[in-house]
Amino acid sequence: MHSIWTVQTGHNLGTLQEKVATTINLPVSGADTITKIAGTIPPGLRLSGTTITGTPFQVSRNSTYEFCLRAKHETRIQDRTFTINVQGPDAPTWVTPAGLLKIGENNQLFILDSARIDYQLSAIDADLSANTTLEYYIPEGGGQLPPGLTLSSTGKISGVVDPILALDIQSSTGYYDSNDYASAPFDFGISGAVANQSFYFDIQNYQALYNSNVTTRVTRKLNRYYSFTVNVTDGDSTASRTFQIFVVGDDFLRADNTIIQVGSGVFTSDGTFLRNPQWLTPSDLGFKRANNYITIYLELYDPNTIAGTVSYYLENKNPDGTFSELPEGTSLDLKTGEIAGRVPYQPQITKEYKFTVTAVRAGTGVDFVTVNIIPYEDQQQGSDQLKINKLPLGQQDGLDDLNSLLNEKIKINDVEYTVSGVNGDNANYDVLTLSSNLTATDLKVYTGNVYNPSNYQTNPTLINRANNEIFIFNRVSKDKYKNRTLKIGSNEYKIEDIQTILNEGEPALQGITTMTAMEKLVLNVPLQDSFVNEQNISIAAFQGVTYTKDFLLSSTDTEPQATKTFTVKVLGEVDSTITWTSATDLGTIKANLMSHLRVTATSTVPDARMKYILTSGTLPPGLALTINGEIVGKVRLNPDGTLPGVTAFDSRAFTFDGGTTTVDSNYTFTVRAQDRFGFSSVERTFTIKTTIGGSEEYTNLYVQPLLKESQRTYFKDFISDSNIFDPDKIYRPTDKDFGLQKNLRMLLYAGIEKKTVANYVAATSSNHKRRRFNFGEIKTAVANFEGTTTPAYEVVYATIIDPKDSTTKQTASKIRIANPQQKVKVNQTQLEVTDDVTKLNVGGSTYTIFVREGAAVTVGAVGQDLEILARTGRLLINVPDGQLFVDMVSGPDLLVGTLAESPSDPFRFRPKNAVIKVDSNLIKASATDDYTRFISNISNMREKVKVIGSTEGALLPLWMRTAQSGTLAALGYTPAVPLCFCKPGQAESIRLAIKNSTFDIRQINFEIDRYVVEGTTGNKEDQYVLFPDYGYNI
Repeated sequence: MHSIWTVQTGHNLGTLQEKVATTINLPVSGADTITKIAGTIPPGLRLSGTTITGTPFQVSRNSTYEFCLRAKHETRIQDRTFTINVQGPDAPTWVTPAGLLKIGENNQLFILDSARIDYQLSAIDADLSANTTLEYYIPEGGGQLPPGLTLSSTGKISGVVDPILALDIQSSTGYYDSNDYASAPFDFGISGAVANQSFYFDIQNYQALYNSNVTTRVTRKLNRYYSFTVNVTDGDSTASRTFQIFVVGDDFLRADNTIIQVGSGVFTSDGTFLRNPQWLTPSDLGFKRANNYITIYLELYDPNTIAGTVSYYLENKNPDGTFSELPEGTSLDLKTGEIAGRVPYQPQITKEYKFTVTAVRAGTGVDFVTVNIIPYEDQQQGSDQLKINKLPLGQQDGLDDLNSLLNEKIKINDVEYTVSGVNGDNANYDVLTLSSNLTATDLKVYTGNVYNPSNYQTNPTLINRANNEIFIFNRVSKDKYKNRTLKIGSNEYKIEDIQTILNEGEPALQGITTMTAMEKLVLNVPLQDSFVNEQNISIAAFQGVTYTKDFLLSSTDTEPQATKTFTVKVLGEVDSTITWTSATDLGTIKANLMSHLRVTATSTVPDARMKYILTSGTLPPGLALTINGEIVGKVRLNPDGTLPGVTAFDSRAFTFDGGTTTVDSNYTFTVRAQDRFGFSSVERTFTIKTTIGGSEEYTNLYVQPLLKESQRTYFKDFISDSNIFDPDKIYRPTDKDFGLQKNLRMLLYAGIEKKTVANYVAATSSNHKRRRFNFGEIKTAVANFEGTTTPAYEVVYATIIDPKDSTTKQTASKIRIANPQQKVKVNQTQLEVTDDVTKLNVGGSTYTIFVREGAAVTVGAVGQDLEILARTGRLLINVPDGQLFVDMVSGPDLLVGTLAESPSDPFRFRPKNAVIKVDSNLIKASATDDYTRFISNISNMREKVKVIGSTEGALLPLWMRTAQSGTLAALGYTPAVPLCFCKPGQAESIRLAIKNSTFDIRQINFEIDRYVVEGTTGNKEDQYVLFPDYGYNI
């Protein structure tokens, strides 16, 4: 019977080029159908009858694709595995041109020293695969960037260029001098292009004339080109390109510089020695409280070191066209950039202010002038004429103050107006004609009846108006209106006091739904006028209040500037109510156990995260209160140095009922809960009870691999990825026992009795050996509070698979091998003298030193040199011909020592770890053959630890003591490496984020060779217990 396929399995069908159409005839004979049953045919190709045809897609690297085809003929089936190679990956292609980089302002071919740089190099790679990026780097020997700049792996050149070193004053001319050579940074220089130094002017009198009148300035800094090569790689191919950055001293681009040449191709007419300031303050300035003094600092990085100052200017408009508005009551200091003032009362709202500030860095010929607009009198809304105090005449400050306001936008009492006309004819005040009437709406008269709120529901009592009182809608700012003057008709009234009639919510109870509160104005004289309901008597411009308009005067230099828009939120008066949700009795916790307790409270303020502060009392020893209300740590049973333990009698020697009764201790403490804005706070006193079951202390044993640096970095990059581990989802992120787990650590035994380290060392004598475990799935689990179904937290963990452990039954502790290779002998020793063959027949050298009375001393030589211990340290003395002589003042030299060589080898002892000692209980005295082997796996390791002492089951992590979804029994001990502990309901989203990432935990080598013991008797620090390399452990 003939074969359907004409080749054997594993046959290669050829090597193809990417993006080249091709057809491959399959090596088949008489097949009815052919189908792919496994593997991958190169993308772009398809199976068509007995051929594979198509155009291979681009590949990022030379690739081999393996797949299995099934051929059918009548009732016969034959499978064959084939491979196809696809070649043709493209190397990255540079986009950024080689040579001098346009890295300066306005694409200039130079940068000034001390300038801030943010420049992106660019390259493309057409066949770059998804989730893969190009990497940029400067190879060894590839030159250097200017000091202060760095190149990131993404190709960004950033940083602040270090200042160029200024030249010594002696080098300022650059000509020959009488100083020693190289006493100045250079002895030759470039002379300035001044007429009298040019060969065109040779007339002595002409040069003499110019020598006495023409001055030239030589720069004090050396400009420098920095050349460097950048490689860009896609992981397979690399492309290189060489660039230059030209760094120029900040004193170079000046009008009096005679060195710079016209037409160099580098410098353009818009070049300036001044650099744009850089904003450091973020755009979002956060929250500020109304009815308070506030200060906001706007900070800059100013790299300029020569002439000029920085001034700050408030723009009229934001980039989005809205009005640029500072918080009410504040102003901008033009010299320091500081915004300060007192923000007045504001109702229960949050008001956002957006404003744009320009920082201008200019030469000495620039200045700001501020025009102060001060209302001449209290002026009510409704008029377009604004009287202001007289402005200075003339241009003493460089500006005609009154006329400069024409057609400018000004801000009066937080309202923007355009000045359409000015008049300075009156001797007492100037008049501004505004584009619209003065506007204000904060004083509206209420003329209806008002009742006493205290008895309105039972016996309404009318509140009478005095003849000097006006009832006003809503709240009125006392800071603005007290002692102000109202002009109503031809009459004037002074506001002497402002009093509350109805508080928030009380008008609605009386059917007045158009206001939230009600206040009254108390006037200095009885009213001569009458009002209609909701009549507007607001003051729109307040006498004596200064409003400003800033003007930037022109300069002979180009003014570098930086503009930025800021936002700040001002919080009004808020009725904040905080309510405790935690009971005063927080429950009972046993000594040595981890605390999962917490205190919680809620606030009526939206988005008000709570802060918790311990104000008095004492928590159980070992526990602490975090700012988010978590009570973290373990209850400390016994004192530790100066740290106390729980209460005890006679060092726990005193007991009740023969030790069957436990001792409880109550700890009382007070916590203050406050919202993050500080609106309000409330305190509550809590109690935690601790119980002592006995005097024993307990510890935990972990295993942890010692990873290579590459794997440590691989895991660190993964666990630090906030796109996977959202910080808002993490449980107790600052608690070392929870949060993100920065180390790969598996709990091997929880709650074993704490003893001296020797006990744990003894437990590793059998069934312990250096082992590698395998990672399994990424899973999640929930941890419920004891005795409840309320989740405390969730955990995302990687399962650990021990290939040597049985999944169905207990693995044997030991086995008997059939043919032992060696006997058990009584003369075995732990040190071996014959196994070190690395220095055979090397021998050694010695010196014989002759001392007094004919005696001799033999000392070891270092090669053929003699080592002498001198005052300055150890010296090696070369002794010619192996004979050591002392030079005598008179007479022949004295022989004091000779060199002798020996062919013998020194003793070199090496330990033998497989030796069974006399104190071992792992072999019987009657045994003659070494036939017993002890199996090392997790189950047997735990059994060996278990016999050390008693076990406290409650120390098993809470999630292992919790029944998971769909089960009744607790999960129990689980070999696992926790990755993170998260808030309830968040574990599954983190697990999916891990699954959808490129991280594969199976790439990490989880090989263990020691225990990490979490404290032993007499030592609270972590201690390592190394597994012995005994031959009988397998």
